[in-house]
Amino acid sequence: MDRVYHEIEKEDYERLARMKPEDRNDELYKRCPSCIKWGYGLYGKGLVEKDGKHYIYYVCGDSCD
Repeated sequence: MDRVYHEIEKEDYERLARMKPEDRNDELYKRCPSCIKWGYGLYGKGLVEKDGKHYIYYVCGDSCD
C-alpha cells in the first residue's frame, strides 16, 4: 500500500474538517485522482496536517494487479 498526499490550502482543510464524516468522505472521493480510483485501487482517505502544511491523503495499492 502507498499513501499519496495532495497539498491543500488551510481554509480548505478547515472547511473539510468541519464537515460531517459522510459528507467529507463524499467530497474526498470526488477529489481523488482517477488513476487511484480506477487503477491502483482506493483503500482509504483522510486529512492530515504535517509540518504546518495541510493535505488530503489517499491510501492506494502499489500496482494495478
